[in-house]
Amino acid sequence: MSISTTIYCVDCILEAPEIGDQGFIGMPSLDEKIVPKHKDYDVLQNFGSIYRALSDINLVTYELESFHRFLKEHEGHSIHQSFEGNDDPWPDKLNDYYSEHLEIPEYKISDEGFVNGRFELSAGENTLVTSDEELFLSLEKKILSKADIKNFKKRISKVYEWAGNFFCTFGALDPYGDLGKIVTFIDEFGKIKGGITVQITK
Repeated sequence: MSISTTIYCVDCILEAPEIGDQGFIGMPSLDEKIVPKHKDYDVLQNFGSIYRALSDINLVTYELESFHRFLKEHEGHSIHQSFEGNDDPWPDKLNDYYSEHLEIPEYKISDEGFVNGRFELSAGENTLVTSDEELFLSLEKKILSKADIKNFKKRISKVYEWAGNFFCTFGALDPYGDLGKIVTFIDEFGKIKGGITVQITK
C-alpha cells in the first residue's frame, strides 16, 4: 500500500500546499537545527534546515517557497501531518469541519515574483541544468560563497541518508534525479577556482 501525506494547520483549518505527489520535505518545522543520526531509528531533518541550505544556493521552487510561507504564517500553531493509507486519524477539529463542509481549504500563494525556467550551475567549463522548466523564485545570478557551499553540504549532502528527507518530490527537488545531480556537482566542483555560479535560465 502506498503512503501519501498531507499537512494541516489545525488551528486555522487549512491544508498546506502540496509538495510533489502528496509528499514532504523533512519534518514540518522551521527549526534550522540539524537533527543528529540516531543509533536505533532513521531521523528526518527539519524543513527549516533544508530550506536554509536550498535558499543559500538560490534553489527555491514555487512548491518550496509556498510551504515555507505556510509554516512562517502559521508558526506556533498546531500543525498536523496526516499519512493517508496508514490508518492515521485526523484531529477532531479537522474531522468535524470536513464532515460539515466536505473539504478543507488549501493555502496558496501568488506566483508573482517567480519565473518559469531551469536551475543552472556552472563551474569552469562544467555546467549542469535541471531537466524541466518549473517555477523558481526570481533571484539574481550568484557565485556561491564558501559559506554557501559548506552550509549546503552540512544540511543536505552530509546528513545521514539525506535523500530520505525528500519524499515523492519531483523536478529540481527530486533526490534521485536533478537534486541528486546538484548535490554531486557541488561536492565535485565546490572548490574549483572561480567558484560555482547559479542562475535561473529560461
